[in-house]
Amino acid sequence: MRDVVVLPIDEKYYREISPGGMAEQLLISARNRIFQDFRAYVQPSHSDQVLDVGVSDVVNDGANVLERSYPRAD
Repeated sequence: MRDVVVLPIDEKYYREISPGGMAEQLLISARNRIFQDFRAYVQPSHSDQVLDVGVSDVVNDGANVLERSYPRAD
């Protein structure tokens, strides 16, 4: 029986970007700016809850910026 390798569903969107490369740095920079704009315009408080409908199953510095950056009580 062969072993089956299961990759995260969103892996295909990140496989062309080299970790630490210029494309990843631009991706991270753009997403961080979008998050900063979100905070500036929405001005959420610590008691607010946010539903992130664009969450990814990939874990890297360019994915899930809102999930990693939004302050929340755990």
